[in-house]
Amino acid sequence: MPELSLRHYKAIVAVAELRSFTLAAHRLCVSVPALSKTVREAEELVGFALFDRSPKSVAPTAQGEIFGRSARDVVLAHQRSTDSAGAIRDNRLGALRIGGTQLANASFLLPAVRACMQRRPGVQISLVDNDAETLQDALLRGAFDLAVGPRRAAGAGIETIDICDVPLYFVAPQAEFAERTCIPWAEVIGKPLIFMDSRAVLHVMHYLDRRFVLDDWRVIGSATTALSVVENKGGYMVSAGYARKIARSYDVRCLKLVEPEVRMTLSLYFARSLPAQGMVRAVAQELAGCIAELLRD
Repeated sequence: MPELSLRHYKAIVAVAELRSFTLAAHRLCVSVPALSKTVREAEELVGFALFDRSPKSVAPTAQGEIFGRSARDVVLAHQRSTDSAGAIRDNRLGALRIGGTQLANASFLLPAVRACMQRRPGVQISLVDNDAETLQDALLRGAFDLAVGPRRAAGAGIETIDICDVPLYFVAPQAEFAERTCIPWAEVIGKPLIFMDSRAVLHVMHYLDRRFVLDDWRVIGSATTALSVVENKGGYMVSAGYARKIARSYDVRCLKLVEPEVRMTLSLYFARSLPAQGMVRAVAQELAGCIAELLRD
């Protein structure tokens, strides 16, 4: 048995809403005879009259009124599907997972994601905690769609967007170093230092250029654990400047490391082979701008 097409549903809805074949034909950009034929076809297919017709008026029958509600749902569903396809094509609709270190997620990624979602309301974004050393590996395994972390050499199949440079800070117990706002490396070398990942040590050594040697350090991947260790005088944390935000909840003091000032580049990573790469790339660029605004010195 033939079924009603979208053309039939649109004709039924237009006539029911406008109570006029002439106005409905104008809305649908068809001739009145063509519209009348379409409605008659629909009535034959459903097996009952949809409209009472007179020379002066058109009105749905009792059965037509009931069926018209379903017809309206079909037309609206089609419009939503069309709008959705356009939003997907234009990278305005979808869901993404972003992997970041605990420190990044807690200090700046959440507000950056909120700002990004306000600009792209059709995109839902969730955050996933991951340590800095395995961000790229987890990205390639599909643990998330985007990753945010310190700049590293990108592996095969990974694309990088550099966001901004942030200075490194020295985190000490609140009672130490009085009201100072910065501290030279010469004063911290030899102290028990805590880093968030081992590659950060290589980065620092490159900046120090063999003037100083780090020989007493360890890695604690959890920012909250590292800050608790510092608060309880078990060591001194070296981390990116955005650590200052969550450090306010602990009894610690954050001092910019100088002589030299060491800066770390924050980057976004995503896999080139993602099916939704267009949306990922568009969101990555938007998110990079939001992060840069939040971390601007």
